[in-house]
Amino acid sequence: QISNAIIVEFDANSDTVRFGATVTAKNLATKREVVYQLVSPEGVDPMNGKISFKSPIGAALMGQKKGETIEVTTPRGVNKFQIIDFS
Repeated sequence: QISNAIIVEFDANSDTVRFGATVTAKNLATKREVVYQLVSPEGVDPMNGKISFKSPIGAALMGQKKGETIEVTTPRGVNKFQIIDFS
């Protein structure tokens, strides 16, 4: 896998969330802000906020814009997040 790896950097000029972005979002139920970095499935480290872009939350964030609200079904139920910012 390493010999076939390609380094992908986040495009800072993008107006939508993409792979590699660090996203700050507010959980609308708890009012708590969370920060996630969207990484490959191999780079997942949930204790440090790194989630897969293929996970339910990661997939829901992909392609969204600042200020948008997403709804995500997780094993704990349905969660709504508002995207505060991303870089």
